Amino acid sequence: MKKSTILVYIVVTAIVVVPYIAAGWSELPVDENFRMQAPGEFVQITNGKIHYRWLGSQSGEIIVLVHGVSVPQYVFSQTAAALVDSGYRVLLFDHFGHGYSDRPVAEYDADFFDQQMVEVLNALGLHEPVNLGALSMGGVIAADFTARHPERVKTLTLFAPAGLRLVNDNDSALVSLMKAPVIGNWLWRIVARDFYFPEDDDNTAVQDIVSDESMQGVPERQADYEGYLMAQRQIFRNLRLSHRDDLLTAIASTSVPVLGIFGDADDTISLESAALLRDLIPRARVEIISGGTHHLNIHRWREVRDFMLSFLHNNGAMQLPADAQTE
Repeated sequence: MKKSTILVYIVVTAIVVVPYIAAGWSELPVDENFRMQAPGEFVQITNGKIHYRWLGSQSGEIIVLVHGVSVPQYVFSQTAAALVDSGYRVLLFDHFGHGYSDRPVAEYDADFFDQQMVEVLNALGLHEPVNLGALSMGGVIAADFTARHPERVKTLTLFAPAGLRLVNDNDSALVSLMKAPVIGNWLWRIVARDFYFPEDDDNTAVQDIVSDESMQGVPERQADYEGYLMAQRQIFRNLRLSHRDDLLTAIASTSVPVLGIFGDADDTISLESAALLRDLIPRARVEIISGGTHHLNIHRWREVRDFMLSFLHNNGAMQLPADAQTE
């Protein structure tokens, strides 16, 4: 083999391998030191440890909030506080692959997240029906759980839920490549952080929730720790986030009350989803917040609170506070 050919092989290998190694070089371990930073507690289930927090009085009616794809449980800080102020007891938890929970090597598909939901509720002694509230990707997870286990769900509230129609429903060439088995793994490791947390992205909406810039309030800090981007890759490939009409059709055949809250300025979830939810579940209550973005639970939390509290009250939950609006 000619020296020039060998040199080309070396250069090409370096171009491929060095960025791949460097992309994960500074990842920090998910260990006890990491968990000591967490504000909540941990429960051991089959695939690892889940970070969770209880908020509110032990005598309050329970609401379980299910977060979305990139920001962990603290995305619900304002919603949870409003519910606690209204007398509810709120359970927040980080999905596997997010926040302070473990990042097991797994498929991260619908079956994986259903198992997680079932085991978290069981481990925390929640065997009676609970009120579920879910945001974005959490909407797919909660809807799937409700379709599979309607006897465990008292009400279902969906905030800007994935599972119906996305604004960008067609894969770009880059997205298609990132889903490919071999080259996709390489691309994902190199570009995933910028893909999820672009420099021009407005993360102030989430950072404003907390008073410091620990991982608890800056979503991209999760990516500093091993396993986060792997989990995002698996979700990206294996969890269908649109055209899950089958889930809502299944829920329509149950008696679970459903509320959907959408924003007409959401750049992630198409407003078409609101009409589709009405069509698939005729009994569902659907609210559209004018000017509402995908950060409804942050920027428009008072309206979200009022819609949710009146919905819960109308479906047998606790008494409304005096300042909450009703239909």
